[in-house]
Amino acid sequence: MWKKVIKTGLIVVAVETTFTDRVACLAEVSGSSMQPSLNPEDNKGRKDWILQNRMAVADYVVHRGDIVTFTMPSDAKSCAIKRVIGVEGDIVRKRKYVNQAVVIPAGHIWVEGDNGRNSLDSNSFGPLPLSLVTSKVTHVIWPPDRWQKLSTDELSCDRVLKQDSSLIISEKSVT
Repeated sequence: MWKKVIKTGLIVVAVETTFTDRVACLAEVSGSSMQPSLNPEDNKGRKDWILQNRMAVADYVVHRGDIVTFTMPSDAKSCAIKRVIGVEGDIVRKRKYVNQAVVIPAGHIWVEGDNGRNSLDSNSFGPLPLSLVTSKVTHVIWPPDRWQKLSTDELSCDRVLKQDSSLIISEKSVT
């Protein structure tokens, strides 16, 4: 009997581990960098729990407006959650430096926290390699009164310009 229990337990652990590594998992959001979208100030100390869809980024395709989790470029043991502001080929003006713009290289994205006053993001570490993205955040699961599908509509940001030949010429003089 014990052999059957142990065998069943090992199978359950293997399936659960594979599911959370490859498909989806839940995670608690810490900090205020994504306020008001996540952990809003009126949450009174309660933290949001989110659904991380790992399959949604398996092909390394993300769009402006998506909320993603990623491994921090400077610390492989730390992860963060931010919104995608720019994708490869876009020109993004840095948040604090109006006269500095960055062209997002192939295989990279520009991420920022919704709470710009309190966010360690691409304005600090530059374009993020897509290979560091671990999931797309799709829902707030907890607390129950915050349950919602997160909006990832295409962003309209005056600091992000789609790349085309006329914009490249005008932006080169800005940097």
